[in-house]
Amino acid sequence: MFLSIKIESQLSVLPLVRAMIRNICLHHALADEKDIEDIELSVHEALSNVICHAYNSEPNHSIDIIFESQTENISIHIKDNGAKSFTNISCKDTLEYNIFDIENIPEQGRGVFLILKMMDEVNFTTNGEENILILRKKFHQHA
Repeated sequence: MFLSIKIESQLSVLPLVRAMIRNICLHHALADEKDIEDIELSVHEALSNVICHAYNSEPNHSIDIIFESQTENISIHIKDNGAKSFTNISCKDTLEYNIFDIENIPEQGRGVFLILKMMDEVNFTTNGEENILILRKKFHQHA
């Protein structure tokens, strides 16, 4: 299955994208509940990052989202023309603070970490004009 959508750079559209992801996975019986939640949250965090950092929370910019699903996995390509918001993505596989120090946990800074932990493959490329983040999740086999 292949589906491509274009959204505006507004955080208010993210619940609609999450619902779309859930429906795609459920309609095609592609994933279990944990897989669906991982995909939903990862795409939400990635889009939030693009909206807030690549586009500085400015509306009226476009973001392309391409879903490609097969029986064993789903790939989500997120394309934008903003600033490079995912450079050094592979360096974020640990948190930069003590999670047990509740008083000093920052409000931001966990999105890329969560994406890397929940998705099986994460790749970022840019050609100077277009940024492309590719998220891939392998589905757990149903018993």
